[in-house]
Amino acid sequence: MKPIGNKIQLEIDELKFGAVQSDAIAEKGKIIAVGDKVGDAYVTTSSNTSVVQMNYTFPIGSTIYFKAWAVDIITDTDGKKYYFIDANSDAICAIKENA
Repeated sequence: MKPIGNKIQLEIDELKFGAVQSDAIAEKGKIIAVGDKVGDAYVTTSSNTSVVQMNYTFPIGSTIYFKAWAVDIITDTDGKKYYFIDANSDAICAIKENA
């Protein structure tokens, strides 16, 4: 399975669910793949102004810390679970790149 767009695919050991957004506990996961739009610049427009925003880069193998409520879980037909988060999500709190 390969992520598309702005999705980051994660390897997660344990995921906590059921937390209210304001009480959610930051979790972590290892980046195993990124979609084709991750890291691209994009343009936002508002009231006749254009702003170019750069997304962060997310190197494969790095660990990201995030709020558990933002993770999308896909279960394949064989029962294997795949975890994804949007690269532009405010739920991503930090990244620790491998040295």
